[in-house]
Amino acid sequence: MHLRLFLLSALLFLSGKVVADSFSVENVTVSAGEEVQMAVYLTSTDNKYSAVQFDLALPEGVSIAKDGSGKFAASLTAARISDHTLNVKEVSTRTYRFLVFSLTNAEISQGGEPLLRVTLSSSASMSGGTVSATLSAALLSDKNGKTYRLSNATSNITVKKEEVLVKDGFYYQIANGTATVIASPDGYKGAVTINAEIGHDGQTYRVTKIAERAFRGCSDLYSLTIPASVQEIGTLAFSDCPRLNDVTCLGTSVPTTARAAFDGTPTEVSTLHVPASAVDAYSNSWPWSDFKWKLPIGKEVYTITYMLDNEVYKTYQLVEGMDISAELMPTKEGYTFSGWSSIPETMPAENVTVTGSFTVNQYTLTYVLDGEEYKTYEVDYGTAITAETAPVKEGYTFSGWNALPKTMPASDVTVTGTFNINTYKLTYMVDGDVYKTYNVQYNSAVTPEAEPVREDYTFSGWDEVPETMPAGDVTVRGTFVYTPYDVEVEGIYYKLDAKAMTAGVSRRDANNNSYAGSVEIPQTIEVDGETYQVTSIRYSAFEGCSELTSVSVPEGVTSIGDKAFYQCTGITSLDIPSTVESIGHLAFGECTGLTKFTSYMVTLPKADGSIFEGASLEILYLPRELINLINLNYKSPWYPFVSKAKSLPVVVYWVDMEPWKYVTVRVGEPIVPIEEPTREGYTFSGWIGLPAVMPNEDVTVMGTFTATGIWGTTIDGEDAKVYDLNGNRIQKPKRGVNIIRENSGEIKKLWVK
Repeated sequence: MHLRLFLLSALLFLSGKVVADSFSVENVTVSAGEEVQMAVYLTSTDNKYSAVQFDLALPEGVSIAKDGSGKFAASLTAARISDHTLNVKEVSTRTYRFLVFSLTNAEISQGGEPLLRVTLSSSASMSGGTVSATLSAALLSDKNGKTYRLSNATSNITVKKEEVLVKDGFYYQIANGTATVIASPDGYKGAVTINAEIGHDGQTYRVTKIAERAFRGCSDLYSLTIPASVQEIGTLAFSDCPRLNDVTCLGTSVPTTARAAFDGTPTEVSTLHVPASAVDAYSNSWPWSDFKWKLPIGKEVYTITYMLDNEVYKTYQLVEGMDISAELMPTKEGYTFSGWSSIPETMPAENVTVTGSFTVNQYTLTYVLDGEEYKTYEVDYGTAITAETAPVKEGYTFSGWNALPKTMPASDVTVTGTFNINTYKLTYMVDGDVYKTYNVQYNSAVTPEAEPVREDYTFSGWDEVPETMPAGDVTVRGTFVYTPYDVEVEGIYYKLDAKAMTAGVSRRDANNNSYAGSVEIPQTIEVDGETYQVTSIRYSAFEGCSELTSVSVPEGVTSIGDKAFYQCTGITSLDIPSTVESIGHLAFGECTGLTKFTSYMVTLPKADGSIFEGASLEILYLPRELINLINLNYKSPWYPFVSKAKSLPVVVYWVDMEPWKYVTVRVGEPIVPIEEPTREGYTFSGWIGLPAVMPNEDVTVMGTFTATGIWGTTIDGEDAKVYDLNGNRIQKPKRGVNIIRENSGEIKKLWVK
């Protein structure tokens, strides 16, 4: 902003042409020590200006007054400007530069109103007479930036010098038989009463005026009485008197008072006393209306103070005799108000203090446990709440109190809590190891775990299983006792399956010396009057029996367990029946004496490649069809031994000169003929060449079919007709397909071999 002003001022100063337009300055009259406003006029014809600059030089003893903010007291006339700003600065002693400008290049309006007004202040020491003020260096600019110069202008300032009288501490100017109160060099203090008249040299002067600034800045002035004789009060007469709070004006007519008479003085909290008949007049006259209290003389303002809990709650100032309306009862959360103490109906001629207090309320704190009232307390509002000690219940965990406030609110509080049933660990231990674990709710019924099963072992049972789950973890124990067999029959030990009525050959105990010599396993055994089919040789049944020389395995045995004959070094040969379906891991492992192995199995049993691991097997007798299967499957666990395999003697059954079935029969055992085949329309001859006992070589048995009629039908009579496939009638059926029409008319297709 300052840079813009400087540039604008410089442009106006450096350029411009002289025009016929002119400035003029108003002639004024002022009393020494007082202020006066002076108007500055700009007269223009066709030219329209947007900016103006000029200097105003004032005579000694005269200066431009300053307003309450410390700025020079000058103002533009609203009728002449629209968007303009006035800037005034003192460029040298008593020479002031005025700059009027618009940031939007707005034009100054033409007309007869002054361009601006400036307030001049005269020194009280000035002598009477006429002095001059000069307006010079006038430059103007239009909105296009074109500048103009105007001629200088002068103004006469007439200074009136009146006689100053000091009387009873007051300073007066005397003229024409009246006295005007003026400023005191030392200011006025305390409670001041202005006299209506003063006497001097035998003459009486009526005090009719209080001059401008007469009491301005009297910081220690607190009370003032103005006589009824005062008819005029000048501008700023009582301005900036911070302690002035009581003014009495005795006139029934409101004196002519400048609007700024009380500027800066706290009239909004002060009292004005006037005659009772004039209260309304003063109340409606500015600036007297700014006083907070406008009271009849003799009436005072007193304070009613409401004290709440020994502290000032509210205060009011009321005029003596005014009706008192009690203050509304205060409210405070969590408290009950006691009510105000005695309050007079009207304001007495003294200050009044009213008291009241709050009493803290009590509210109910209720603890509810699992839906039922547990405990209750009456608690003062705002009191810190310590949670009720958590209740205890066996087998349960308390949830904690829900929604418990830190302090008691202004209402009843219900706090809830619940017991949550606990879960404890039920552990079953078998032989020192964890068998199973369960999480069981407290007091729940405990159903004992089903006893574990372990082959060749007997379980002891569970010890001390509680009927219901207690409030703590529980460990239940049980053990296995090694029992590899259930019964011993004729020196052989068996494990029984009472449900399936089967028996498996087993060992006697954990030692590898249960059997020796020759062992012949029967197909069935009798136990307690019950017959059990022997169907297995269980794992490790003969393991480590080095003194065992032979074992006879009967038909009906379907499985041979892991290590069943492991390290049976005394066995040299072993026959396996045709019923065996599976052979376990290392079943014949480390049988270093085993050189011959004979199996009558008709299908490949389940096995792995370890069955003969470490054995001294030299020859493997297998049924012919089994060898064929092994040759076709190189992944078979038997495949590594196929080179040692030899076919067992078989009975080959031929039908009509074609091989029909192969049956392996143990050497030296009776040969049971297989069931004869049948063919419709044919008669089978029976088996020819079948020996009674199986020799140690293959046996060939023959059989043939002889046709006895037509396969699939019979001819019902002589009238039955026979046709070939071409529809030609023939005398009798031929080999192949024939068409027969019976007497009933039914058509049949017949085949003759």
